[in-house]
Amino acid sequence: ADGNKYVGQYKDGKRNGQGFYFFSDGRADFCTYADDKDSNCIGTNAYDVAVTLKKQFLALSAYKREKIQANFKRRNLYTSSIDGQWGRGTLMALVEFSSKNLGTVDLQSASMSKKLLDAVLR
Repeated sequence: ADGNKYVGQYKDGKRNGQGFYFFSDGRADFCTYADDKDSNCIGTNAYDVAVTLKKQFLALSAYKREKIQANFKRRNLYTSSIDGQWGRGTLMALVEFSSKNLGTVDLQSASMSKKLLDAVLR
């Protein structure tokens, strides 16, 4: 209701484990949660919260980046323009897709980021 969004692990209805928290003002964090309390947070926005994923996304051809966004738009995970650019909408769609289809939001490693991008491009 307030425009904030959490994508990550829950236990007993509380944030528990790893997760991304997207604030309505554009900020974003990747934290470890225990009983709804965050710790070990990294990042402040879509440009620094998932640096490895961002680098791998931007290393793709413009065609592949646009294809990823178009695939997300068809799945109702992405509402921004299909421009192949990195931003909050692209990050949120990647995190939601990874959570639902790969069972993880831990996208800090190069291998997990590659696995995610490959899965979206299939």
